[in-house]
Amino acid sequence: MWHEVVWDSECFEQLQVMVAAGVPPRWLHETIRVIHDELSSDPSGKGTQLSEGLRRLDVTPLRAFFHVEQAEMRVMVDALWWIGFDA
Repeated sequence: MWHEVVWDSECFEQLQVMVAAGVPPRWLHETIRVIHDELSSDPSGKGTQLSEGLRRLDVTPLRAFFHVEQAEMRVMVDALWWIGFDA
């Protein structure tokens, strides 16, 4: 089942901070694409459950925190963290 992936505006702010800190945009672009592709199909089975409704997905060098709105067939990406390349 395909789900719409929606990114909270805070995610874009976090990406801007990463770019300002010197992270090459191409790294972020590719990682965001992989996260989006992963979460658009069967998101409830992706990543690690942290608490009821909140999950995390690590795609080096980022960690995405998300929740699934099953009735709406939507995934909400709430935040992104930089985890680097050693994660």
